[in-house]
Amino acid sequence: MCASGTIIISEKAKLEKQIAKVQKIQEIITKRNDIHLTVLKSGDEHSIEWTNKKFKMQMWDSAIEDNDKMSVIINGEKILSNHPMQNKKKSITYKLLEGVNTVQIIAENEGEIVNNTTRIELIDKDNKHAILSELQVGKKITLKLIH
Repeated sequence: MCASGTIIISEKAKLEKQIAKVQKIQEIITKRNDIHLTVLKSGDEHSIEWTNKKFKMQMWDSAIEDNDKMSVIINGEKILSNHPMQNKKKSITYKLLEGVNTVQIIAENEGEIVNNTTRIELIDKDNKHAILSELQVGKKITLKLIH
C-alpha cells in the first residue's frame, strides 16, 4: 500500500463554486489588513471631517452575497429601509447640514453567514473613506460627519 484516505468525487461546477467562496473570503481578510480600511463593529462611532456640501456613500457586500439587509438613517431621516446588500454597489447622496451630521447604519439581519458585513465607501470630493461594518442583528454603527 502506498497511500490511504478517502476520495470524494464532486461535480466540477460545485467545486468551482466552493473555490470562488474561498477566494472571496480571502479577499475580505486581505481588505481587513488594509491600513486605509476602518473596521467598525456593533455600537462603534466614527467621526470624519467633511469638506463637501454633499455626502455620497456607496454600500455593498464585498464578499459572498448572503442576504444581509441594512437600513440607513441620516440626521433622523430614514433613507434606506431593509435593503439587501449585493455585490453591486448601492449609492446614496445627501445634502449635509452645517455642523455635525449623523449617519446610522443598522443591520436588519445577519443573512446566511453570521454577522452582517457590509463594505462602505464615503466620498468627499477627492477623499474616500473605506469602512467595513461587522454588525449583529438590530445593532448599528454611527458615523459623524463634521461639516
